[in-house]
Amino acid sequence: MILMCSKIKLAAFLFILISLMSVESYGQLFYRTKASGSWNVAATWETSLTGLGGWTAAANFPTSANNLGINIRSTHDITVTADLSANRITVNSGGSIIVNSAVTLSIPDVALATDATIDAGGLITVNGALSNPGDLTNNGTIGINGTFDNKKNLTNGAGSSITVNGNLLNSGTITSTATNLQFNSGGSYVHQYTTTAGSIPTATWNDGSICEFRGYTTSTTIAGNLNQSIYTFKWNCANQTSAIPVTSSTTAIRGDFIMAASGTGSISLSAANFTVNGDYNQSGGTANFNIASSGGVTTMNVLGNYVQSGGTLNLATATVGSVLNVAKNFTMSGGTLQKTGTGTGNVFFNGTTTQVFTKALPAAAIIGGQAINFTINNAAIVDFNTSVLDGTTGAFNLLSGGTLITANTGGISASGATGSIQNTGARSYNTGASYTYTGAGLQAAGTGLPAIVNNLTVNKTSAGVALTPAATLTVNGTLTLTMGYLDMTTTQLLAGTSFATAGTDRLRTQNTSSLPIPTGRTWTFGITYNASAGNQTIVQGTFGGLSLLGAATKTGTTGNLTITGTFTSNSGKVDFLTNNTAVAFSANGDQAINENGADSPNGIFFNSLTFSGSGTKTLATTGTGKFSVSPTGLLSVNGTAILAAGGILYLKSDATGTANVGAMTGGSITGIVNAETFLTGSGVAANRGTRMVSASVSASNIYAQLKNSIFVTGPGGATNGFDPGGSAQPNAVTLTKYVESKTSIPAQSQFQNVATLAEAAPSPGNSFFVFFRGARDANGSSSSKLNLPYASPENVISTFSGTLNQGNIAVGLSYTVNSDGYDGYNAVGNPYASAIDWTKVTRTANIDNMVSVIKPGGGMITYSGGVVTNAAPSNVGGPPTSSTPGSPFIIQPGQGFYVRARATGQTLTFTENAKVTVQSTNRLLDAGGNPQLTLNSVASQMQVSTSAITGAINDSYKILRISLKDAANKDETAIVFKHGYEEAFGTDDATFFSGSTVSLASLTSDNQQTAINFMPELTNTTSIKLFVNASATGPVSLNFDDISGSAGKVMSLKDNYLNTTTKVTANGYVYNFNIDRSVAASYGTERFNLIFEDEKLPPAALLSFTAEKEASSVKLKWMTAVSTQDGFVIERSNDGTLFSELASVGSSSTSTRSYIDLKPVLGKNFYRIIQVDDLNHKTYSGILGIDFSNDLPLSAKASFMVYPNPVVNEIHIALKDKQPVLVNVYNLSGTLQTRKSFNENDAVNLDVSTLMKGMHVLEVKSAGDNSLIGTSKFFKN
Repeated sequence: MILMCSKIKLAAFLFILISLMSVESYGQLFYRTKASGSWNVAATWETSLTGLGGWTAAANFPTSANNLGINIRSTHDITVTADLSANRITVNSGGSIIVNSAVTLSIPDVALATDATIDAGGLITVNGALSNPGDLTNNGTIGINGTFDNKKNLTNGAGSSITVNGNLLNSGTITSTATNLQFNSGGSYVHQYTTTAGSIPTATWNDGSICEFRGYTTSTTIAGNLNQSIYTFKWNCANQTSAIPVTSSTTAIRGDFIMAASGTGSISLSAANFTVNGDYNQSGGTANFNIASSGGVTTMNVLGNYVQSGGTLNLATATVGSVLNVAKNFTMSGGTLQKTGTGTGNVFFNGTTTQVFTKALPAAAIIGGQAINFTINNAAIVDFNTSVLDGTTGAFNLLSGGTLITANTGGISASGATGSIQNTGARSYNTGASYTYTGAGLQAAGTGLPAIVNNLTVNKTSAGVALTPAATLTVNGTLTLTMGYLDMTTTQLLAGTSFATAGTDRLRTQNTSSLPIPTGRTWTFGITYNASAGNQTIVQGTFGGLSLLGAATKTGTTGNLTITGTFTSNSGKVDFLTNNTAVAFSANGDQAINENGADSPNGIFFNSLTFSGSGTKTLATTGTGKFSVSPTGLLSVNGTAILAAGGILYLKSDATGTANVGAMTGGSITGIVNAETFLTGSGVAANRGTRMVSASVSASNIYAQLKNSIFVTGPGGATNGFDPGGSAQPNAVTLTKYVESKTSIPAQSQFQNVATLAEAAPSPGNSFFVFFRGARDANGSSSSKLNLPYASPENVISTFSGTLNQGNIAVGLSYTVNSDGYDGYNAVGNPYASAIDWTKVTRTANIDNMVSVIKPGGGMITYSGGVVTNAAPSNVGGPPTSSTPGSPFIIQPGQGFYVRARATGQTLTFTENAKVTVQSTNRLLDAGGNPQLTLNSVASQMQVSTSAITGAINDSYKILRISLKDAANKDETAIVFKHGYEEAFGTDDATFFSGSTVSLASLTSDNQQTAINFMPELTNTTSIKLFVNASATGPVSLNFDDISGSAGKVMSLKDNYLNTTTKVTANGYVYNFNIDRSVAASYGTERFNLIFEDEKLPPAALLSFTAEKEASSVKLKWMTAVSTQDGFVIERSNDGTLFSELASVGSSSTSTRSYIDLKPVLGKNFYRIIQVDDLNHKTYSGILGIDFSNDLPLSAKASFMVYPNPVVNEIHIALKDKQPVLVNVYNLSGTLQTRKSFNENDAVNLDVSTLMKGMHVLEVKSAGDNSLIGTSKFFKN
């Protein structure tokens, strides 16, 4: 096929033919492709003289100098491999030209001809460069991967396509549409007009494409057709000398705005709102970019970064203002940002993510000219890092909801040239804004930080932030200490409306007010109190760590203080006792708890100390630190926590109590614990004596540790590790053990001496005996504690150090038949550093529910079956107090006691669940007679209860309490009366142990002396012997503290020595007598008997009894000889024989009493009264009669009367004629509600309490013939 150039006119055809010979002579031919290949190779081509035929192999490849036309045929792909100038090119459908990279194809302009045509389906791919100074018509496809420089005309036909991935330079005319011209990412359009504006082609500007202005010199107008959706806009006119206004030609750029150069000229923007969706980037030269001239306020919204490394951005040149909104980072490494006009210039940070402000020093980056205001908008976050906003004389505003971040060591200042904000105009830091401090090294918060903030954050790589001391700082939002501390100095921290915390670093405070920080809060980070003087308040709350530093006293408040992180203390006193602060370490994981000398050498005391969660809680010190649980305190280890005591944990004890360790069901305590035991001396000689001790810890040197506080003498003296004894008894025994299996009598011979101080103490759960003399002298030398006359003992605190006894502890009990009354008694002890409830200790079947404890000063506290003796002051004159076999009997830590086995193979098991966590006053090894010694309430009237051993229900029983007193001491015995017990010695009877200066016991029928004697119910023949004794001749007294157990009987005390019998009629009765140690009959088991017999009642003391009518009622009145506490029962009868109770009248201080019967029956009424005394004995009065046969208001026609009406519970029917009757009651619907028959002499009264409220009909019929007597209505309330 031969294609001729479209511009050759048919009229010139003949001219061309005539000229062929001359053309050939000049070497110009028609070229067409022979096959695909390199343009620059002749073999790719064929030539023809006419282009109509006669095609032969070409001698050369075509150029602009040797062709009359070049045709790229279908299916041929021609590659330009070297620089080439060619025109008159036609690319047929299916054909293509490929311009290799680094190769330029030039298409020069040819007069009267199209310089290049691409047919539909044809393709030119530019990988190198294509220069088009001529005319190019594109009906096919052009792909620009390199550079296409259009200098004249580029016309795109319908259906054509140009895709720009490289550069399309234009200083000519491009005819296109958005469909046939596309700029892809990386592709750019370069507008190269110089003196005239030109127009940019219509195109599709895909993301990543660039529209660049590079050529302007003197043009004063901007290119046309700018109102397209351009992605990146670049101004790079280095030779520009003019000012070009960019008016409303475009209002938005989807990508970046790049201001590279404007020569000595400038551009100006006056659109009301101009948006750059990407970055604004200005660099180089002294060009001016004027936002706003005189056309009104202009706003440029930069939704990306603002970057300036050179040039000048002038925000206002006239009287109108301008706004620059920046949504991302603001970076100014060079250039000038200024305002030269009088209009307002404003820079707003309005992003929604963190914006970084970076500015070089003023020598490189200048913010100058007239005032430019900088504002951080609501929700904007601006990170100034270490940069400084300086130069401007305008204002700085941080609005509510905005956030300022600074790493400047000066923080933010209210004025002056320090901190991140150094403008010379006004500075406003809103109280609703948030503030964040970052960077390294110590940083001042600065004077600009307001007294009220929204969120406050410290997130540094080292050191922290210190506030300028002020009155208060209020945080309404979240206080976050991610890394780096916040030093509040002396400023009080207040919690605002939505206060919360985050982060894990530290807050420091030196404030000494009552609330240095908010109370009751959860602090995710640690708190450090570090004032050097005064008193700081440790508020309640949950702390992520706590440090108590500095010399000031730190005082806890009432409530809970929970610590989930590390703890450190030193120097000043820490007071958790005054306000009973409950302290808990509760991390789920390991916790370091360091006490390095607070209040040295005393350490820290706790009333309530808890370790919970999981992991190991390690107590440690680098100095004299101690953790002490107060004598009334409680230590708890919960969850799976492990407390590593480290030898610095002290369980304190004094006269008020002994520290308790709560039940540990999952946690544990390791390491050395120091458990104190308080021994009562009180300067009282009688308190010199034996103590029963059970150590709360285990150690190999328990006995030897006693030498730290008391004298411990013993066999062999110093040879066996003991202290030297006194001159009279150099080897006096201090330590003994009880051996149940010994067979000698009396029981004291069962005490075995500890032979050497190196001997191991009894295993946990057992006890030993210490002879207590008082405190050891400071020099440990022999003293009046060891030599006569003995000094009275002082109070002593002994400390046992070792591993804490914990978990289940089983103690095997022995039982030996010695027939001495002490068979099966074993000396055991509370193994725990906690009080325990005896009733919760596990006992095998043949262990009595009985405990005996040695009292300081002598005597025994005894518990059996819920009854306690010698445990509390007598309840003289007071009401009975309930106790049951399951009533708690509390045994203090360190206390040893006796229990009794009744058979071999018995085991006593102490468990953590037996611990008593509610602290009470101290009773450990304390003196008797003190009201604080209550081991259990005085038990009088025992109520129905469940047995702690069998679960059987116990019937109610009664208790009689008697005590024997001398001038110094008393001993108490209790006798319990209950059905089912025997008079002989039984399992609940508690054997009497002597030891005081006075002794009192009751005897069973087989003459066993008991401290608590369980007896059967009282009878007229009951007689109980008492055992009385005293250590010296002199006066003593029997005190009947509680005789309620003898109720119903008259109890008498028979003194066989004096041959007298005395009735005991009231609580508190005292019988004084003398014991003469030289006269056996004056003491022992034969002097006293208790005798019980029925009371003989006196005759009734009624002086008068009268009855008289008062209208339709009867007034009864009677008088006794004297006032009496007896009660009276009034009875009534309608026949004088069968009486029923009408009412009762209680006791009265007067001798005259009365009662009114408001509802006598129709007919005769008979009355009597019964006098009832406190023993339920009854005395009857005479009978009086009142006749109402003719007095009740029945009409002549009425056969009966109904009253009261309305009625609540019982209605009465007064019959005119007595006879047997049937009474029916119906509701108004005629339904029978109730009925009842009455005999002739019955009181006709009907219970209507269950009837519905409302009107009812009562019907009375004769019981003989069922005839109707009458009906009546009544209202039921």
